[in-house]
Amino acid sequence: MAIASIYNYKNPQKSSGQLSGLKTQKTNNIKKNVNSYSNNSDKYLEQKVMTAKPEELTLMLYEGIIKFLNQAKIFMEQKNIDKTNNRLLRAQAIVDELSGTLDMEFEHSMDLQQLYAFMSENLLEANLKKEMKPLDDALAIAVEMRQMWKEVMEAAR
Repeated sequence: MAIASIYNYKNPQKSSGQLSGLKTQKTNNIKKNVNSYSNNSDKYLEQKVMTAKPEELTLMLYEGIIKFLNQAKIFMEQKNIDKTNNRLLRAQAIVDELSGTLDMEFEHSMDLQQLYAFMSENLLEANLKKEMKPLDDALAIAVEMRQMWKEVMEAAR
């Protein structure tokens, strides 16, 4: 699919174009970056991830960043350092995942990689200094990226 091509969704072990290898990798990474819920919620989330198309997984990753950054803001305002750190690290892991799956053969991949690097720097700064501005800057980028991704997905239908 054209919208997924900027990310490396290829499974090197299968030449048929199936995406199961990447799906498993992304699934495992998404599972690591979600809050612990009851067993029913875990099963629902696992099923949602396992049945998602690659572009839907990318959307879930953007939504995960936004969720964790919003939680980090709340915990930062409450001066809860441990929970703030946890949420910022989870958001950072997702940004790293998105950056790591870029297919650098596409011209826009370098732009995205630089954007993800900027977000990473902001998340690191927010975590080290417990400052809201870099967190807000990263959150604004994540919200914009999610919206653009949604629009691209809609246009591809």
